[in-house]
Amino acid sequence: QGLFNEDDGEEGCDAMLEGMMQQLLTKDLMYEPIQQVTLKYPKWLEGKKNTLTEKEYADRCKQLECLRALMKVYETEPENSEKLMDLMKDVQEYGLPPEEIIAEIAPNLELGEDGVPKLSPLEEGCSIM
Repeated sequence: QGLFNEDDGEEGCDAMLEGMMQQLLTKDLMYEPIQQVTLKYPKWLEGKKNTLTEKEYADRCKQLECLRALMKVYETEPENSEKLMDLMKDVQEYGLPPEEIIAEIAPNLELGEDGVPKLSPLEEGCSIM
């Protein structure tokens, strides 16, 4: 018997997706990179203040606020996956964190235009089916 049965319907699929999201949002996996981005963000903002439009700057400030809120939840309620998912969505409302910061904390990570990490040629050819 697999993880998902046809008899489970939409509720089973939703439960499976929610379980996967909870695993992806664990403090062990997410806290350190979010902390690194959050700590580097104010310096980046200061350096870009004169080159960003007023709206871009305001959006980036709001994104930083969301990241700080996310860190606080990881520090105080790391099991609250619903709150973590909501805050993660809030962060994403303002786009990806700045490319320069991502490049600093993950120098070998390449992102596509959609913000999804690009796979190496070996991973692209790998299929689980």
